[in-house]
Amino acid sequence: MTYVEWLRIRNLLRITAIVFAALILLAIVLRLAFVHNGPYEAMVSHAMSDPNTKVTHTTLPDGTPRTILDNPVDKTHIIIDDHGYAGKRIVITEPAHGHDTNDREQVGSVHVDETHSSRSVTTTIDTNGTTDFSTYAGIACFISLILATILGAPFAREADGHLEITLTKPVSRERFALAILGVDALGIVAGWALTIIVAIIIESIFEIPRFGWGPNTALFLASALLLPLAWYALLVALTSSMKRGYGAVQGLAWPVALVITALASIRLSDTPLAQAIHNLFWVISRIDPLTYGSFKGSVSANGGTVMTHSSDLAARIVILTVLMIVYGALAVMQWRRVEA
Repeated sequence: MTYVEWLRIRNLLRITAIVFAALILLAIVLRLAFVHNGPYEAMVSHAMSDPNTKVTHTTLPDGTPRTILDNPVDKTHIIIDDHGYAGKRIVITEPAHGHDTNDREQVGSVHVDETHSSRSVTTTIDTNGTTDFSTYAGIACFISLILATILGAPFAREADGHLEITLTKPVSRERFALAILGVDALGIVAGWALTIIVAIIIESIFEIPRFGWGPNTALFLASALLLPLAWYALLVALTSSMKRGYGAVQGLAWPVALVITALASIRLSDTPLAQAIHNLFWVISRIDPLTYGSFKGSVSANGGTVMTHSSDLAARIVILTVLMIVYGALAVMQWRRVEA
């Protein structure tokens, strides 16, 4: 009954796996290229090339090599502790440069803390900090949205040229539709999980992963999985009664949804017409799953960055679940009415 759809899932995941294999191979090549010259060595080499820089090499009691760069002219002091495969800790002290707001940023396992005093700013870079699972889930969400877009017209494909054969299957339309939706949902979930595994493998090529789990990580994982499922359900609802041209819907869905989200987020001007346009698109954006894919960063208990707060995530989970169910129901209802 769903054999053809399983074949689509298999082929799509096979192509995805090939792309991931190429990315892993590229990561291996880059890792070999950075065996002796890592991405942070460029900054260190620039400091070392300055004739005013004094370079000191020492070894800490635990055996960690330490390099100290001191430039009294620029008033710059750099301490580099090289932990080998476990990453580096770089502490840069330099004169204050304008603002005095302490900053904390995280990109994957790279943590950057910037603290200010009246005369100087100290930047601490840890190249192998903890990576919160929300980072992997965010990457998986994006890839799964692409897979959901590709799969997002199963009923239109059935209606495209061989609907008469489809309708002869010894099963009700509702059961057939639910089976198709279930197969595609499993394919999207499989792609989501595969992406997380590949992301961890690629990180492992460069460094030993240190996983972080913040107080909101579980909620973020749930929302990052529901988002592509809700997006898939929307595309199926838009295409389930079509027999031709469903590819245009799949191709234009992303730019249209992103434009709706953008117009709902910004105010063009204070004129009545601009405000009316903004309010209209704000209402439309409430039923656009991609609206719930923008997340604000916040610091977790373990020092990493977790996307948005628990109350926001819980609300998004509820909304995405409702959208997924409503759009899925609309798709099944339209499929019931399609005539050969």
